[in-house]
Amino acid sequence: MRAIVVLCISVVLGGCMATTPNRPSLEPGTLFSQIGADVYSPSGEGWFLAQLNDRAVTFGKQYGEPEDSAVVNAVIFQVKGFDSDAEFLSHIEAQRERQDDKRRFKVLELSNEQVSFKSTVCLKYSTLSEDHKKQGINSSYFQYLKTSGYVCRHPSNKEIAFQMEVSHRSSEKGFPSELLLLGEMFHANIQFTADGIREPLNKL
Repeated sequence: MRAIVVLCISVVLGGCMATTPNRPSLEPGTLFSQIGADVYSPSGEGWFLAQLNDRAVTFGKQYGEPEDSAVVNAVIFQVKGFDSDAEFLSHIEAQRERQDDKRRFKVLELSNEQVSFKSTVCLKYSTLSEDHKKQGINSSYFQYLKTSGYVCRHPSNKEIAFQMEVSHRSSEKGFPSELLLLGEMFHANIQFTADGIREPLNKL
């Protein structure tokens, strides 16, 4: 049976984080090893560690106005039942759309592109949404949530997927170009490893 994937969308976590947390800033390039990858904290000042476990790491910072925030993250999860890369990518694309909380988010723009990245197949995506948070989709108050990232098939295990993403939440529609560039550098610096992914993730 093909497993139903529940993608860990760090931008939701980012919306719950305080924009000025009392957490120490990280040195750029600090190494965090998780299952299947070595991940390095983003370049620039002011990034703090928002979440860390053996399957995910999330960094956040206040970015722009005091209420604006940026998040970068990497997360690994299991996807079973897809022998071909095309089936895998189509499944990931469908699951991403299915995971949208239509009571909270109004999707304005969505793009998906199947690419080769880091010697494996990936779905490269970007979204622009209105995030109405707890007020609901009919509320007049919202922030724009922009996301850009990849969901890749892990090169060491075809039943493992790896998501890496940068997001920005603000009153502006545009994604800051310098943050997009930082995100691409964050993605490029991630190194896939075989650590811990030989066993099914639900056994770890």
